[in-house]
Amino acid sequence: MGTFTGTRTWARFDLLALQIKSLLSNAAGASNSSVESVYKGLLPPHYINQVAVRGYFPHNEKLGAELRIYIDWREHTLQIAAGGECIQAPNNWVEGIAPDMKHATDVFVDLCKSARLSTEWVVVYSNEFDANKVDKILGFTTAKKRQWQSTPEVMNLNMGVLKEARLVISVAT
Repeated sequence: MGTFTGTRTWARFDLLALQIKSLLSNAAGASNSSVESVYKGLLPPHYINQVAVRGYFPHNEKLGAELRIYIDWREHTLQIAAGGECIQAPNNWVEGIAPDMKHATDVFVDLCKSARLSTEWVVVYSNEFDANKVDKILGFTTAKKRQWQSTPEVMNLNMGVLKEARLVISVAT
């Protein structure tokens, strides 16, 4: 019996979109139709530049935890110009999912369960777009503004080859 290791080549955009699908599906339980609407917002002209799953306390609706992906679309374009449209996911990425994404999602879900937090997902549009118009295009509504229960501890996590993405987990202390 031998050991098999291999790499898979992905379109850069598809690998990025897969991280967001994983976040929404695994941390927020988002429906397939919601994930498809978010995907539509990620496509050019790139309406969406942040996707977050928030955990909040039902009794006062304040945030206790958040897992957020920030996307720098200019960096995305530069990475494609520099290295091409296709990239290889490292061997430690399972089915195209970054290890830190999997770990952060698992920690977030466990934290929300143990603290009895309700979850919701939100997107943030790039400033150059009219939010009301984009809401109509994507079928979204304006998210409720929430305050933190207390000042959060913030940790930036690695997205490896996806230099245009930043994964941040915040937890109220």
